[in-house]
Amino acid sequence: MKTSQLLVTALFFAAMALTGAAHAQGKHHRDPVEKYDKDGDGQATVDEILSARAAKFAEIDVSPADGFVSFEEFNTWLGTRQTERFTKLDADQNQLISQEEFLATRKEKKVDLFTRVFTLAATDGTAGLSADEFGVLGPQTGQIIFRFASLDTDSDGKVSQIEYLVAPFNRKRHRN
Repeated sequence: MKTSQLLVTALFFAAMALTGAAHAQGKHHRDPVEKYDKDGDGQATVDEILSARAAKFAEIDVSPADGFVSFEEFNTWLGTRQTERFTKLDADQNQLISQEEFLATRKEKKVDLFTRVFTLAATDGTAGLSADEFGVLGPQTGQIIFRFASLDTDSDGKVSQIEYLVAPFNRKRHRN
């Protein structure tokens, strides 16, 4: 019991530090408060953070659902997310993401950048991005391995629920 109280206290202080740093840097899109504040009160409590992370862990830990995420489960989950993103962007469901669909959700100041990204990714001569072309924009194998390894803090080849839950609080943030 004492260990869990210490963990909750440590998580609480880490969450507060992350929240303050995100606000100070103006990084609202990566703000833990914005990401985890489920009741809309402008604060991300430890319970909200742990609840959201536990739900996400359960979503990933499926085969087998054993309290650990293997690299295969993690990689499959990322692939599913990429497919879901493609489907969401493909508004007319024609299996191609047009430039208009691709840019529809982008912030105005980033339209030029994403127009260039679209042009570089569209390599097959069609009027849009195919699922394969869109897949190039997702995390690549090296990035996936790095992300998994950063979660697997005890180097046992699998990510426990506790490793996954505390991951946001273990990240070192380097600022230029």
